[in-house]
Amino acid sequence: MQEYWIALEDYLVKEFRTLQTLINVTRSERAALCKGDSAVVLRVVEEKEAILDTLGLILDREKVTYQNIAQNVGLKSEAYSLRDLLPYIEPELQTRFKNLQEGISTLVEQAKELSTGNRALALAHSQCLDATQSFLLKLIMPPSNYQSPGLAHTMLPPVWGIEHAA
Repeated sequence: MQEYWIALEDYLVKEFRTLQTLINVTRSERAALCKGDSAVVLRVVEEKEAILDTLGLILDREKVTYQNIAQNVGLKSEAYSLRDLLPYIEPELQTRFKNLQEGISTLVEQAKELSTGNRALALAHSQCLDATQSFLLKLIMPPSNYQSPGLAHTMLPPVWGIEHAA
């Protein structure tokens, strides 16, 4: 049973460290977005995807460990969390697990806030690019009512059901 607690603590520490890495990379993403450096943004996004994949694997292993511990202590439910298992942990471990869980929760909130800000920056840059593109297209496109001099009379729309002929 002790090996499960050790494994769980190990996974929680890995989750904590992975979240710290995710936050650092998300800050790098913010800096690249502020500079408008799309090459760096693309590289950082790929790095974030790899970190999130790693985090997913860690969380899957945590879940299996939670289930193993729950079975060993006689819990019958399917969904387990650290909160469910705390009563079965010795007091010293309870404190460490609670501290780790609080730290993880804090890091998750920081990551969410940074990601929300980065999403807003990316959207603002995208809207700015769209507006610039629209402006440039308007500069090079002739007005919608423009007609070349040779087609001035042949392209007039019918008025009162009478067609104009040249």
